[in-house]
Amino acid sequence: MKLKVGHVPFIDSHELSYKEIKFQNYTALVPDLTKAQLEFVCSKIKENRINLQNYSTTKIINLIDTAIHIFLDSQSKWRKSIDEIIPQITGYSSEILKVGFTKYLTTFRKYELQQFISEDFYNPNILEQFVPNHKGGFSKAIAPDIITHIWSGNVPGLPLWSLISSLIVKSGSICKLPKSEPFIASWFVQLLTEIDPIIGNSIAIIYWPGGNTELEDIAINHSDIIMGYGNNEILNKISKRIPITKKFLSYGEKVGLAIVSPEALKSNKVQKNAKNLALEIMRYDQQGCYSPQMIFVQKSAQISPKNFAQMVSSALQQLEKQYPLRPLSLEESIERAQRIKEIETQSIFEDNLKLYKNQKSSWVVVYQENHLFYPTPLNRFIRIMPFNCINELVQLITPYRKYIQTIGIAGSKETVFDWCEKLSCTGVSRFTSLKSMTLPEEGWHHDGGFNLKDLVSYVDIEQDLLSDSENYVEYEI
Repeated sequence: MKLKVGHVPFIDSHELSYKEIKFQNYTALVPDLTKAQLEFVCSKIKENRINLQNYSTTKIINLIDTAIHIFLDSQSKWRKSIDEIIPQITGYSSEILKVGFTKYLTTFRKYELQQFISEDFYNPNILEQFVPNHKGGFSKAIAPDIITHIWSGNVPGLPLWSLISSLIVKSGSICKLPKSEPFIASWFVQLLTEIDPIIGNSIAIIYWPGGNTELEDIAINHSDIIMGYGNNEILNKISKRIPITKKFLSYGEKVGLAIVSPEALKSNKVQKNAKNLALEIMRYDQQGCYSPQMIFVQKSAQISPKNFAQMVSSALQQLEKQYPLRPLSLEESIERAQRIKEIETQSIFEDNLKLYKNQKSSWVVVYQENHLFYPTPLNRFIRIMPFNCINELVQLITPYRKYIQTIGIAGSKETVFDWCEKLSCTGVSRFTSLKSMTLPEEGWHHDGGFNLKDLVSYVDIEQDLLSDSENYVEYEI
């Protein structure tokens, strides 16, 4: 079945060419614009953005909230398409998508979006007018006419985050669809356009193959901010083509870690923590930058780190039937087989290295007593290591600070504050519980930055000007 995706305002569908992206049972027809067409669309979005600027932030949030609730409604045609098609094209189980994607969508309801704004701005009205600042003057936040989004498709629906953030600050968007999952963002914008055409006229959802710098350069030229997601090497190449006068917000490959304290290994706690970690490992098969790849377990008199590794293995096996591993690509399968063979060979000579896996190798747990910062090949492949004190981990992690984002912790409040204080210098931007590693809260500081504040610039009216203006009022005394 062929399905048209994307969204191109100001050009009739019959005037567009479409490129085919083939999946198992579906073919996505993605808009394939000429250079002249993209120039035209960018210019028209800039021209029509005044209509979006005239909307209040509250109205934009309400429109987004309406669309989100339709996506959350299992009986809506949009959600039925998601539930039917996305598992087939991504290989993720329908159960993982049903639970994970629904939870993700709730991040963008009205009240959660209000949290986004309050997290980034001391006064939400700053997006609409000059408001008092702490220096005695007034400030206003100004968004660019256009933001270019270069999306990755490793996690279904992930592009909604940057798209919605751009809408809240009233910026137009040129969005490059990910080849691996071009549907959800397309459907969301198509739905928004049905709800409110002015929103639809501020967004273009298109596609160009990786390496097509001609179209990419046009989008960059029309944008003041470029947001890039995905492979570090690709993002580095893009960054070299972006003028110094423009802002590039890149979100590349990251590694998630989990740390378990002795308090979390008590007999009445340990099984739950093992299951929580297994669920986080299974959710989108570790494709998210916040997914755990390494687990560090503090040595305890009650449960040994090796026993905890066995518990995680058992939890992965128990959840296997409900949440099966997606089919792996040839490259992924080869890398996985090579890693397993390396570890099996190494374990012959090392007593402190153990490999746990099921018959199909659909999950792999490596227990090793020597500390090693070594990311896994993902897809339910986890390393578990013991440690004595938190300073050991600080020394291990710090050299890799540019790759660290999320650390999940299980421990008492005293332990949490002690560890977070010591680990805060390692590059981490987010501490969370073991059960929330792959579900960031609304308004989180993505890679240490802001969702909304990084998308605007500020205009100040200085106090001296305001004081001087008092000399010119008609009612001067």
